[in-house]
Amino acid sequence: MSDLCGILVRQIKVDRKPLILTYKNMTQDYELLELLQKADNEDLKVLSDIITTNKKGNRRFNESLTQKADYAACYPHNMRALVPDIVNELQRYGANTVMTLLRGGNGVSYHTILRDVAKKLKVSYSKHTNDENLERYILQKLFDDIATKMSEEELRSLAESMNIRLGIGYSKQAIITVLQAAIRRGGFQSYIWIVVAANAISRALLGRGLSLAANAILTRMTSLFAGPFGVAFNILWTTIDLAGAAYRVTIPAVIQIAYIRNKSRNAEWDCQNRP
Repeated sequence: MSDLCGILVRQIKVDRKPLILTYKNMTQDYELLELLQKADNEDLKVLSDIITTNKKGNRRFNESLTQKADYAACYPHNMRALVPDIVNELQRYGANTVMTLLRGGNGVSYHTILRDVAKKLKVSYSKHTNDENLERYILQKLFDDIATKMSEEELRSLAESMNIRLGIGYSKQAIITVLQAAIRRGGFQSYIWIVVAANAISRALLGRGLSLAANAILTRMTSLFAGPFGVAFNILWTTIDLAGAAYRVTIPAVIQIAYIRNKSRNAEWDCQNRP
């Protein structure tokens, strides 16, 4: 590890009031910074790559993260040291989608980005909805959008991965209704869907899924991402792709952050699924 990377690690250690590296044009996002500083290295690498890399595997023409000295020093082995840079870069992409005047180069907060994404995806929420719940609503809406494009067999496979028992006589619509209810209830079954969605988006954009080492639940779900089910998620990616250049960053980033949040809150579920 380089001296520069070591200095960065010492500067951003988390305490009750974390010391955060800031930038002239950085909007403060302490809650997000603290969340990401506790994330696994591989999950942060996926988030960083979502922000900097397009579907063809090339650098995004307007990204600046990879040009920073600390990126060269710390990527890909010490991603926590890059958290402030990652958040700053995401805020800049968010500013490209939210129409503001005379912002002076400042990005926008994750709170603002999240609501912009929700509006783009036609997700209903109130002014009292917090960020965590809005992430859940976005993931619920993504399932609603993709469910009708899946076959009954694919839906049954998803239900099985979520530990949901279905009757033999269940129709496709009945299965969708059961899955929707499970995802809306939260808990382990909802977490499974978040893992499925984050993995599928990562595969579609980066050509690779989430790390099996970073999430053991994926080891028993690999078959879900092949064949027709994978095709269904490609349709979902096409919807995101058509949303516009900045949304190709902010929508996948929101999904990855929702995954990181739920994984950090429910670490015991992943441990229970390790071989």
